[in-house]
Amino acid sequence: MKDVKPREELHDSRLDSSGCCFFKMPTVGAFSMAAHTHTHDAIEGIYVTRGSIKVYIDGNESLLTPGDFVLFRSRGVHSIFTEGEPKNDYYVFKIITSHLHNVSPHGFQGNFALRFSVFNPELKYIWKKDELEGSVIKAGLDRLITDESCKTGISEIGRIITGLGILEAV
Repeated sequence: MKDVKPREELHDSRLDSSGCCFFKMPTVGAFSMAAHTHTHDAIEGIYVTRGSIKVYIDGNESLLTPGDFVLFRSRGVHSIFTEGEPKNDYYVFKIITSHLHNVSPHGFQGNFALRFSVFNPELKYIWKKDELEGSVIKAGLDRLITDESCKTGISEIGRIITGLGILEAV
């Protein structure tokens, strides 16, 4: 993975209207590149629901299975590959960093936004299924999934509030 130069994604149309999005990726087959090596300003979370995926984050490799969650911080170089399962499904949550800056106190106490600004190997970025059970993160993801599958859907502000709640819990 070290020889691959990341693409910078300057525009994500899913983020245009509210700066926050949540969607289910189409099913990806075995041994496929689900997301090329890239970077962007948004904070991105991946929640695996079927199969297994391998994520690379700033040179670190991790295997995720159903019920696991990974958080890509802003500007972190990342990519996603599927393993040998024939069907691999996951949800994607993205939020622009300016939402965090807008709700964070300025000055010394503004650490909430800062911890999502760049990859830091000392900060947790993978949550396994067992860790998520009963957590605020899991409750937020479940709400987003439920609301995504409803015909009326979740409001943009509801998605942002739920997303900020997930980030507050990480």
